[in-house]
Amino acid sequence: MNTIQSFFQAVPELTDVALTLKAMSPIEIAVTVAAIGFAYVLISFVVKAVLLRVLRLLGLYTPRLYSWLPSVFPMWRSMYRMYMVVGRWKEVVFRFGRYSTAGFSSTLTTMTYLYTPSKILLGRVWWAGFGLIQPVGLTIQRHIMVYAMTGAGKTTWLITMLALWRGSACIIDPKGQITDALAQNDKRKWITFYPHEAERSAQWNPMDDIKSAMQREGKDAAVKWAQRLAESLVVTPAGSKSPFFSDTARGYLTALILHVLAEHEENEHTLPFVCELVTHGYRVYNSDGELETTPKEARILLGRLLLKNTAFSGAIAASASAFVNASGDTKSSLVATLQEQLKWLALPSVKHMLAKTTHPLADAKTRDDVVFSFVTPVLSLREELQPLFRLFTNFVSYTFEAVTPKKGQCLFIIDEVQAMGHNATLEVALPVARSYGLSVVAIAQDREGMKASYPKTYGSFEGNADVVLFMATNHPDNYNYISEALGKRTHIQRDPRSGNKSYRESAVMTPDQVKRFLSSDTGNLIAIRAGARALRLKIAPYFSELPVTAYTADPDHREAILRRISRLIFNPKSLFKRR
Repeated sequence: MNTIQSFFQAVPELTDVALTLKAMSPIEIAVTVAAIGFAYVLISFVVKAVLLRVLRLLGLYTPRLYSWLPSVFPMWRSMYRMYMVVGRWKEVVFRFGRYSTAGFSSTLTTMTYLYTPSKILLGRVWWAGFGLIQPVGLTIQRHIMVYAMTGAGKTTWLITMLALWRGSACIIDPKGQITDALAQNDKRKWITFYPHEAERSAQWNPMDDIKSAMQREGKDAAVKWAQRLAESLVVTPAGSKSPFFSDTARGYLTALILHVLAEHEENEHTLPFVCELVTHGYRVYNSDGELETTPKEARILLGRLLLKNTAFSGAIAASASAFVNASGDTKSSLVATLQEQLKWLALPSVKHMLAKTTHPLADAKTRDDVVFSFVTPVLSLREELQPLFRLFTNFVSYTFEAVTPKKGQCLFIIDEVQAMGHNATLEVALPVARSYGLSVVAIAQDREGMKASYPKTYGSFEGNADVVLFMATNHPDNYNYISEALGKRTHIQRDPRSGNKSYRESAVMTPDQVKRFLSSDTGNLIAIRAGARALRLKIAPYFSELPVTAYTADPDHREAILRRISRLIFNPKSLFKRR
């Protein structure tokens, strides 16, 4: 007792507090405590919001910071999740089958999906048409499908997501905007392929991947990988009633790849050299350097050598026989089919890129600090370089399936996914990619484009995804689908006089409402999730969500004066104009 009295005497303010509390009733004490608690929460919230807002204006904010800062009431999300579980149970038991219960997730529900570095950033919390600072993220178990028209903010969102991703990545970057924004400032090592710019491109030889497979799995693994390479290069045209020509050409290309590996020197183990054999065959020159064989004789000579080659347990002869033994118009059509589908290999810059391997694709799985970026114009992806686009996509998938050591997940961003046309390998790999270490983000402009490339299975890209993101769209197929996917809701009204109930059913969003909600000037996006309500979110563009130290300034997005001052202080090297 003496100790307590001494303590209160040493701190007279506590004596005053004790006397004040003694004079108050229990209800008054409870009200006072509640008021103090509310004031604490309000002041803490305001301080945190102002601090984050100031950091955003200065270009020193990152979405990671939000989860690092102490929460005003750290347990509220856990408690609210319990409420969500109970609410879902009540809805399933008491409302399913009686009412339509569709609708967007509430703002508080959306806020429970707080972005942390272990998740993929989707956007910011949407509330009453405004974007709150809190970032929203999800843990991905399968893949993400994204639909966004040109100018929707898709690329700026991708830059933010990739910058925050912890781990390696492979990206198809049609405009090079992602690479230009991040490569200079990112701590990861960037290996960038420029198929049209030999002087600045990294190099990758797919036949080196075959040789790596032989080292891992044994010599005969070359047959499987050569077939995969041929399947990536020679496709059956859409609507073809007879796959004979493409199948036979594919088999012959497989034989040529194996033959080159078995009989030719190391420096000739390249796809451009294989293409030369397809075009010219084995030409014979006399002692004066003059050509003695005709094109037909050169191809016949090559064919005979393929049929005699017993390497790889006779796989070369078996693969080449149908092509070599064809004659007349059939043979001419087979040769034309193969030459037409390989003509892109004659491009000088492509020859340089495919001449050797500077960094193996396996690094993307065995390391967590590399980014492989494939940069080429959109028209090239859709036209002359479509086979290379498909080849890169496929070999990333094959590599992750075959290579065992794994260091974290690798993010695989495939922009303009419909541009490569129908790709059976991607179709098969997508549902299981994550188990191999790949978290895939596939992006297309509209559902009609996906239907054209995957007429029978386009729905699986959406149906098997963890989340389908829709950004600005003016395509009927997009906004009609969203409206239907969002579903309908039953509104219950009670007559105040009679007490009778009336029921009215309406769409969560009509197609016209979807189109206007996703207008490009709103920055809105809709995330349709598997087995859960859809989310309304705000796009998180890198030039407002990332610190100025994380990206290079973009002349198309003029920075505010405060961010430019911060860039001058903290990241002056990024002031240089982009390529």
